[in-house]
Amino acid sequence: MVVSPTATSTYTLSATSAGGTVTRQVTVTVVQPPAISAFYASPSSIYQGSGSTLAWSVAGATTLALDNGIGAVTGTSSRAVSPSGTTTYTLTATATLNGVSVIRTAQATLSVSPQPTVPTIQAFTADATTLGAGAGTTLRWSVANAVGAVTVTLNGTTVGASSTQATGALGSTTTYTLVAVNTLDTTKTVSANVAVTVVQVPVISFTGTVGGHQCGQCHHPRLDRR
Repeated sequence: MVVSPTATSTYTLSATSAGGTVTRQVTVTVVQPPAISAFYASPSSIYQGSGSTLAWSVAGATTLALDNGIGAVTGTSSRAVSPSGTTTYTLTATATLNGVSVIRTAQATLSVSPQPTVPTIQAFTADATTLGAGAGTTLRWSVANAVGAVTVTLNGTTVGASSTQATGALGSTTTYTLVAVNTLDTTKTVSANVAVTVVQVPVISFTGTVGGHQCGQCHHPRLDRR
């Protein structure tokens, strides 16, 4: 007879004859498999050079081990890792009793991306930085490494990485700010400022007599001398 108990069980065999009954017992020990209720990486995505933590919850295991060169982690519930590329880790939980072992495994994948590009403002200038009121100038800039998730803005408006822009007529001193940022990691942000100073045209006032009329700060048609 073949038996497949799900738990440790004792079986009794009885043999009866005219001379009486004889019984024998045998116990079949069932090794319960370990239970892995959780195994994950936190965070599950990192940049190269950063780290993550593998964490797990396991019951009924005699030993625990991780692959990828880590080895035994019995008695612990987490391990810090910092792989150079995307890696899938396998957690192996083993339950052993009377020389019999039962194994359960679980996997967790840690995604590793290259470090975000760091933009560099190579130049940001104005053709003229001092103007008279109503005049304008041209702004020029060049941003290196403006690829991927890098955006470039001029006073809050998105612009190209290398370009020019006319200011139009200016009525007052104005500061322009060029910002380049990697939206994947806003710590990778650089900025530069250019100030264009506007010099106001002086107003000339006079006081005098024209044709017996006293005036001050007034305007008259120009008289041509002939």
